[in-house]
Amino acid sequence: MELNSFGSSRRGRTVWCVCAMMPIMKKATALPAVMLIFSCTACRGKAEYAPDVSALEWGEVSHGLRVSLDVPDPRFEKGESAFVYVILEKTFPGEMDLSAIPAFVLGDMRYWCPVDLAGDGLPLPANAEVRILLRDGEPWVRRMDLSKLSCEEAYSSRWPAAGFYSILPAGKNNLRLDFEVVGGMGGDRIRSNEVTVEISP
Repeated sequence: MELNSFGSSRRGRTVWCVCAMMPIMKKATALPAVMLIFSCTACRGKAEYAPDVSALEWGEVSHGLRVSLDVPDPRFEKGESAFVYVILEKTFPGEMDLSAIPAFVLGDMRYWCPVDLAGDGLPLPANAEVRILLRDGEPWVRRMDLSKLSCEEAYSSRWPAAGFYSILPAGKNNLRLDFEVVGGMGGDRIRSNEVTVEISP
C-alpha cells in the first residue's frame, strides 16, 4: 500500500510527500507500519493535491465565483506532461450550477485551448459546453494536463486542432483560465489569476 500527498506548491518551495509503507519484516516479526516524511519530487505525479486556499492566488470574483490556477512546475518540457491545477470556490452559501466554455489562454492571450474541465480533461469539441455543480464545503479541484489539449490562435476562425506544443512559442508565456459563461449568466467571463510558465525550445 502506498499513499502520497502534498500541498500547494510553487517554484522554490519544497514538495513534502507522506508515504505509508508496508509493514517491515525483521526476524520474522511484523513491525507496525512506518510513516516517512521526506522531500521528494518523484512522487509528484502520483500525489493527491490538497490546496491551501489561504495561500492561493485568485482571479477577480465574478457571479459569486473565484478561480485559481496553480502550477507545481512552471517549466514545460516539450513532449512531456504539463500539469496545472484548477480550483473553483463559491463566495456564497448554497449550490451553484455553472454552464460555460472553459479555455486556457496563453502567450499574451494570443492562443487558446478549450478544455472539457468537468469531464476527462481532453479538448472540448466545437459548440460544446461543460456543466459544473458547485456545493458547499471543500473547493472544487481538478488536475489538467495541458499537453493533451489542442491549441489555436485566439483570433483564428478555426476551432483549435493543433497539438499543444506544436503551435506555442518557446520561452515564457502567460497562462490563464477563462470561463465563457452561457445560459442564465451568459454574456460574461470568469477569469483565473495569471501565472507565467516557460516552454522549452
